[in-house]
Amino acid sequence: MEIYIKAGWKLRRLLQPDVDYDTRRVEVAEGETVKEILRTLDIDPSEVAFIFVDDQIKNLSYKPTAGQMLTLQPPAIGG
Repeated sequence: MEIYIKAGWKLRRLLQPDVDYDTRRVEVAEGETVKEILRTLDIDPSEVAFIFVDDQIKNLSYKPTAGQMLTLQPPAIGG
């Protein structure tokens, strides 16, 4: 199934977008978790604090469904 992953800043470089500036189309197996998908994309799951899906916060154990847009959020930094 196909999903879309969006990311900004440092995560965008790791994601290597192909749809537009910050979005990548990804083919995944049904039932895969976001954590498993990130590993397949060579993105360390520790680089992602949480994700937004349909205006809701989800964790890395979330299993997306076909056509969903996931937005990756990095851990907070700064002081």
